[in-house]
Amino acid sequence: MGKISLHERLTDEDSERFEPDFPLHFNITKEGKKLYSVELEDNGLLTVKRKATGTVIFRTKLSQLVFSDQFLQLSSSTSSTNLYGLGEQKEGLLRSFNWTRYTIFNQGDLPVPHRNLYGSHPFYLVLEDDGKANGVFLLNSNAMDAVLQPAPAISLRPIGGILDLFIMLGPTPADVVKQYTGIVGRPFMIPYWSLGFHLCRYGYGTLNKTNETLQRNLDEGVPIDVQWHDIDYMNRYLTFTYDPEDFSDLPEFVNDLHSKGMHYVGMFVSF
Repeated sequence: MGKISLHERLTDEDSERFEPDFPLHFNITKEGKKLYSVELEDNGLLTVKRKATGTVIFRTKLSQLVFSDQFLQLSSSTSSTNLYGLGEQKEGLLRSFNWTRYTIFNQGDLPVPHRNLYGSHPFYLVLEDDGKANGVFLLNSNAMDAVLQPAPAISLRPIGGILDLFIMLGPTPADVVKQYTGIVGRPFMIPYWSLGFHLCRYGYGTLNKTNETLQRNLDEGVPIDVQWHDIDYMNRYLTFTYDPEDFSDLPEFVNDLHSKGMHYVGMFVSF
């Protein structure tokens, strides 16, 4: 297969900008037949097309680019309204183009619709009308908004850094995901026990209540593999502590779980 990813960097020559300091896993090569073409017109219109079909994958007017100290904006058309990604959000997989804003910034609030959650993934995948797929990844760790407009189009608005874009040509959705993880790194192989049944909630209140809830499920024949505690088991929410009164026997509880072939996970928080 030919070259399937295009790397575009828009930087500031006059000032130093923050860039995420973590290793990427892609290799720049000039080998292979390109699956894309790039056109740059005198008026600053930059277009990336799929060579095989002529489908416009990415199109932006550089004359409308905003590149200020604490606000950047780059807008591009998308090849269809079948767009997925821009996580982490609690809602359907298919994103809305009705002037919808998706905020990408890690925070630990309760999972409610239309609010950013625990992970930041400035990546989206578009399913083209003929079934082919493409993807765009913005390598930028600043808080940002992604605004979807009916054109269809998308505006990416980080509050700092640079515009470091990777455009992936697939051509299948699975290929796009493979190309994306080939850049940011493959997922780790999870432990076998983590695929089992987990018991967890916020608000057990005491270790006795935890034990009662666990035993009630076991008595009903639920095959529990993992018992969790949310952050309310901690002593004043201090990391690496547990409540000396309501959870005083936590070490013995964990040892008992292990003796029965079960696992334990305690959440941590740091303020």
